[in-house]
Amino acid sequence: MNKFLTLALSASALAFAVAPAASASAQETFAVTVKYGDLNIASPEGAKILYQRITKGAEQGCGDQPEFRDLAAHGVWRSCVKDAVDHAVRRLDAPMVTALNGGRGSVAPIQLAQAR
Repeated sequence: MNKFLTLALSASALAFAVAPAASASAQETFAVTVKYGDLNIASPEGAKILYQRITKGAEQGCGDQPEFRDLAAHGVWRSCVKDAVDHAVRRLDAPMVTALNGGRGSVAPIQLAQAR
């Protein structure tokens, strides 16, 4: 089976880092395909490899990493990467990958009962 995940996110904040003169309403989007048909994402090893691929794809989609000296641009880039990874993990809906993402990307837990 050929499995793949496409990251498609809005990276409007990145547009400001790359082109500060851009208007606040400008939006840039990107799509990155991450293949995972060769992985067992229910295993810790497979989930880790897929999470690394998702992160790498997000970094590529968000553009070149700014220098650390440019704190504002670097913060915008990190935010773009985080948002892209969170979005991809949410779309994937794989518990092991969600756990690697610190639980971000999962839906809020449902409370079934409360102890008295």
